[in-house]
Amino acid sequence: MAVQDRNIHRDAKALRKSVTVPALVPGAVDVDTPFFQIQPRYNYRVSDLSVYAGVVATAAATIKASVVSLLDAVGTPAAAAATAVTFTLEAFWQNVAGVMTSVAATAAQAFTGTETVTGGGWGVWLIQATAAGTITTKAPAATMAYATEADALRACPAPDALNGVVAILTLFTTVGNDFIAGTTNTDAAAVTSFNTSSRDGHAAALAINAGAQYANATQGQKLQDEAGSRILQGVGADAVGGGDLLVLTSRSAGTPVFTGAQATVEFRPFPAQGEGSQSMSNSMTGPQVP
Repeated sequence: MAVQDRNIHRDAKALRKSVTVPALVPGAVDVDTPFFQIQPRYNYRVSDLSVYAGVVATAAATIKASVVSLLDAVGTPAAAAATAVTFTLEAFWQNVAGVMTSVAATAAQAFTGTETVTGGGWGVWLIQATAAGTITTKAPAATMAYATEADALRACPAPDALNGVVAILTLFTTVGNDFIAGTTNTDAAAVTSFNTSSRDGHAAALAINAGAQYANATQGQKLQDEAGSRILQGVGADAVGGGDLLVLTSRSAGTPVFTGAQATVEFRPFPAQGEGSQSMSNSMTGPQVP
């Protein structure tokens, strides 16, 4: 889709910087593996990502550029239903005091509360983690019955103090069949959707190809806090615990082989002329536009 700076004067001059680094293969299957990070010393937004590869063999891969706040996970660790009242969660990397730290996969993650999703409605949970890697879930209400998944996502709560965002889980159950966290199996027949909402930033796909290829990024969405825009920008190096990291990651469902692969990420100061901290909507999800 076409992307433009919104709420910025068309004649504004926004200084843009770019960094080009070798694109590395992921260190594990189905994990957004960091291979480069930078902490700009001013508030910023990611404005572009492009990737080049001479050869990509064995498996396709995706290169991503994400703004990762303190204690947040990079990318989108996927949750999946289990034949139990728990769910699985992929391994992920987390920004702990400005250092990307690995957190192991969870085979049986429990719900922290006992929330109910009324049959025929959607429920939503924020999956959050502390610096020590303690994972909990947080729902906006004890009883949920959102009419649509979009409504549920808009109700997703912000993380608790000393926690960061890992993922957002949404669930739909059929009419007449309530879901009770910690009581109902997550793979129950009545649970017709068990989804992890994408929090990816800019993502560029590399296909298996014996020849050179260039890939420009598409843009996903990121969870926002109550202010509506914090997660779309860096908070600067003067913030407590350091500013948000700009992290490049690679991900694949296999074991790709890269020849001459490199990624170029572009970022710019934020806000610029004509835009302010409230330039995005106040919904809990929004497009990751520059």
